[in-house]
Amino acid sequence: MILRRCVSCLLILLAMLQLAKGQQQRRLPVFTAEALRQDFEFLYNVLEKAHPSLYWYTSEEDLHRYFTWSFNSITDSMNEVQFRNLVSYAVSKIRCGHTFVRPSKAFGRYERFNRGSQFPFNVRIWSDTMAVSQSWLRGDSGLPRGTLITSINGRPVKEILHSLYEFMPMDGYSQGVNEIRLSYSFPSYYRNVYGTTTEFQVGYTTLSGATFERKFSSYKPFSDSSRRLRPDSSPVKKPRPPKVPARQRKQNQLKSARSLRIDTLHRAAIMEVNTFSNGYKLRSFFRKSFRELEAAQLNNLVVDVRDNGGGNIRNYILLTRYLRHTPFRVADTVAAITKKMPAVRFMEAGFLNDIYMMFSAKKMRDDRYHFLYFEKHRYKPRKQQHFNGDLYVITSGQTFSAATLFASALKGQKGCTIVGEETGGGAYGNNGMLIPNVTLPNTRIRVTLPIFRMVINPDRALKGKGVLPDVEVKPSVRSISLGLDSKMERTLQLIDARQKRTGGYSSSEK
Repeated sequence: MILRRCVSCLLILLAMLQLAKGQQQRRLPVFTAEALRQDFEFLYNVLEKAHPSLYWYTSEEDLHRYFTWSFNSITDSMNEVQFRNLVSYAVSKIRCGHTFVRPSKAFGRYERFNRGSQFPFNVRIWSDTMAVSQSWLRGDSGLPRGTLITSINGRPVKEILHSLYEFMPMDGYSQGVNEIRLSYSFPSYYRNVYGTTTEFQVGYTTLSGATFERKFSSYKPFSDSSRRLRPDSSPVKKPRPPKVPARQRKQNQLKSARSLRIDTLHRAAIMEVNTFSNGYKLRSFFRKSFRELEAAQLNNLVVDVRDNGGGNIRNYILLTRYLRHTPFRVADTVAAITKKMPAVRFMEAGFLNDIYMMFSAKKMRDDRYHFLYFEKHRYKPRKQQHFNGDLYVITSGQTFSAATLFASALKGQKGCTIVGEETGGGAYGNNGMLIPNVTLPNTRIRVTLPIFRMVINPDRALKGKGVLPDVEVKPSVRSISLGLDSKMERTLQLIDARQKRTGGYSSSEK
């Protein structure tokens, strides 16, 4: 009896401790102004010592003015979201897409317990235009796909977008990457900057051209959809989905990262490469795919990298060797301003990065430490399974980092057509290759810090812009409302038109 009571008391105590821990996680910590100032000064010092292109797009005087204004704005205590917005505003003025602010690890735990109300629509954004791509509201209470949103809570959409861009990094002036980021996660970005509200006053234009303004309830995400309540407040009981075997899950992950299909109607192969990161068996995928292309004797290949945010440079090199007709280098310049990482204790893999720099970087006359292998080594096209037909590369603002290097390496090649939108990654160059996180000592907010500046092709590319398409295809109300893939649709039209002109032969064969 006594043992049973002891066990019961222990279980109750554990439950209370767990509840207290959950309540503690639900409260967002507040930091003193002094602690915030220390973190801000720490970050600026690290950036000055290690960032390779701090004043590439913004003068030292102007950048110092942005950081000073942000520092002087710390007049009282703040929580993490408030401080992170302030840091993001200053960091975005560097105009480096690889330098961005991330939440602390503890904030992720807070988010799981505090999924606040948010904007009830997913949207697609381009050129200061916002169209509904998905409604989270039930039934007729939402808006159909393709509806143009013109204002939210009395603010014009253009004003909202430009205010959000002030907190978002980009390479130079290539805003496309942020248009895609907002298209994927507008409710989260809006909530972080403008806060939460239970209702949204939305101005919109219907597909017929009529304009309205109407209130919509906010949407609150649920971590477990099976716990959503019916109007009678009883839990919705849904059958558990069948468990997917681990091997099948892995195959699904690989397929979502890269795939190849043959379009017999247009006599073309369509290859999607959504990442150049390791872990997706890209080497074997490329080898198998180009063997299949050679066996099928197809003269048209579409390589879709519009959702490719980059990854390992060596994986982009692998694919480029199958497609490029002439030898190429990774970049004209790959250089860092320091060989020793500052604040190693607060830097991700700081000691390993120091060792890497010790053996890979060499100091040159410009007082920078150059990665000479990527600067000097010329990669030759593959002889076996090399594709010599007509090539189409689909890009978007999400095409970034190593994917931009890929698009740049093929830009202007005979028989290659780039279709879509300007890449989010800078065509002149960007900062990357080694990108550790720096953790701020007090708030534990993380800031990514690129170590190398990469100048891709200074003679050809326009500084501050991405790789420009040969055939531009932007989103439209029509494509969004009908769920059409306008970029792929236009690419297949180009293939059909070229095949009619050449009688089915590729440009190189003609």
